[in-house]
Amino acid sequence: MKKRILSLILALMLILSATAVSIHAAEPTPMTWGENDVPLSEDELTVTESNGTFSVKWTNPPTASKLRVYVMNGNFEEPYTQVLEPITLNYAKPFTYTIPYTYTTAEGELYQIAVVAVDSKGKEFSACVASDLALNSQLRRWGDNEIPWSDDELTVTEKNHTFSVKWANPPTASKLRVYVSNGVFEFPYSQVLEPETFNYSKPFTYTVPYRYLTDYGCGGDLYEVAIVAVNSSGEEFLAGVASDIAFEYPTLKSPTVTLSNKGIATIDTITDASSYILSLYRSPEMYSADEPELITTTTVPNSTNADGRYPKTQSVSFSSFLKDAGTYYIEAYATNPSAYWRDSAPILSNSIDIGASGGYTVSGTVTSFLSATDNVTVKLDAEISSAQPYSAVTTVRGNSAAYSFSNVPAGNYLLTVSKNNHVERVEKVTVSADKSGVNVKIHPIGDINGDGIVNSSDCMRANLQAKGIVQLNDYEKKCANVTGSDDLVNTSDVMRLNLHARGLSPLW
Repeated sequence: MKKRILSLILALMLILSATAVSIHAAEPTPMTWGENDVPLSEDELTVTESNGTFSVKWTNPPTASKLRVYVMNGNFEEPYTQVLEPITLNYAKPFTYTIPYTYTTAEGELYQIAVVAVDSKGKEFSACVASDLALNSQLRRWGDNEIPWSDDELTVTEKNHTFSVKWANPPTASKLRVYVSNGVFEFPYSQVLEPETFNYSKPFTYTVPYRYLTDYGCGGDLYEVAIVAVNSSGEEFLAGVASDIAFEYPTLKSPTVTLSNKGIATIDTITDASSYILSLYRSPEMYSADEPELITTTTVPNSTNADGRYPKTQSVSFSSFLKDAGTYYIEAYATNPSAYWRDSAPILSNSIDIGASGGYTVSGTVTSFLSATDNVTVKLDAEISSAQPYSAVTTVRGNSAAYSFSNVPAGNYLLTVSKNNHVERVEKVTVSADKSGVNVKIHPIGDINGDGIVNSSDCMRANLQAKGIVQLNDYEKKCANVTGSDDLVNTSDVMRLNLHARGLSPLW
């Protein structure tokens, strides 16, 4: 019995001794990753860095249900903070994983990565950690994310003012997207047009169309081309880049332009131009040093003849704009926005001086009858709606008398012609350049058909008008309305014409 009691006491002491050893043994340092403090494994993660990502390896993870990856970042002054939600993956030994670039988008920061073993109940029980990891890849924002640059540089050749780019070794991707940006030495690059997305190929080649390269700068523009690899989810993950690409645009030849004193601009043809931009300027006073006023700007297409050849010169009229006194001139340049040419340098025409009354001539011949020595009065008046008032009168003689008005401003006018024993005639005249051949014929009173006499033919036409059988024009009605009591042609007018034709009662 005593031996049995001693055996029990000895066994109890051994149990207590073992318990004490277990209590006082050193525990792994716990660290909080998920909701629990997780002891650290004695193994360190092996980490390699390339193209803005970290590839991690845990050689001997303990047997577990799952392995969970955490990514933290920070810098020397700030503690690490979780970048994104952790990723839980199937168990493997050894365990390898590459952190997507979207987790590691801040160059110059420090990263800490932990792979944590998870049991079948979801509890984390062991962590393998790598700390103070630095990202060395150059990053650049192209789309919505910052993207690491590939070690490969794009090969760029320039020909005919386009860039042909080649990425010899793009990574395996779903698509490749091309970005084109430009700037100058003083300014950062800015995107030129929307990016274009293409099917993947290795090597990948692309020629940047000239339409991307039409920024009108002062020369020295720099271009940057990036080809970005895109995965099946549409995320961009690696860029091949070529920077500081430069070329000079060829410049169109400046056109020669002359301006006539009637406002006709004549341009010598530039074959490579698609059009000419012409601007009309006026100084407030002749030979004034004041700032000139821009009157109007117009585009003149550089069109070919029917045989497909360009004419030597092309012209456009600015005569309708020469309304006010002053010195006028044209500024012109050639352009071709559909090609890679730069616009030509602006060039100025000669200047012309326009007096206060304008600069056009209106002329013609007045045909009349009866006395060749009676005065013929010709009057030119601006219509009420005209912006510039004008009125002039001239007197000529003869049954075929020439008249002329000079220094007539552009606008709409009424030309009134009168002579003794004739019916006054008013014609509308629009002046936008020299106006010759404004010929007017006036009839003697009662002469409806304009043959210079009043006879039975005129009586018959008046009678037909009075009965409503024919319709005379306005001036013929004025000639037939000899009684003057109203504006109508009636039997009274017919009877009066008949008396004149029979020599019983002359009208004149």
